[in-house]
Amino acid sequence: MQLNALRDCLKALRDDKTVGEMVHKVEAHASELDLKIPDTLARVSRVPGRFCQTMESEAVAHSAATVIGRRKFYKAVDLVIAEQWRRFNRDSLTLAAN
Repeated sequence: MQLNALRDCLKALRDDKTVGEMVHKVEAHASELDLKIPDTLARVSRVPGRFCQTMESEAVAHSAATVIGRRKFYKAVDLVIAEQWRRFNRDSLTLAAN
């Protein structure tokens, strides 16, 4: 079934090696075109002050920009897989295809 083939192809995008290759290609093309690569220094995520209810110091979550980008990419791939499956995995479409 073509639907399963498309789903397998999309799931193959959810791999660290594949994402690493894409990031490497983007960085190579950006350097060829003399474009500035985004800053990859660690970003800090903190709870907003209005939600802090204690005097204890907060555990700060550090994430590199590449980790944040990878997480967003995986969420996008998961969303596409779920929507594709929801829209096209119906009995009526299977009957129409036969």
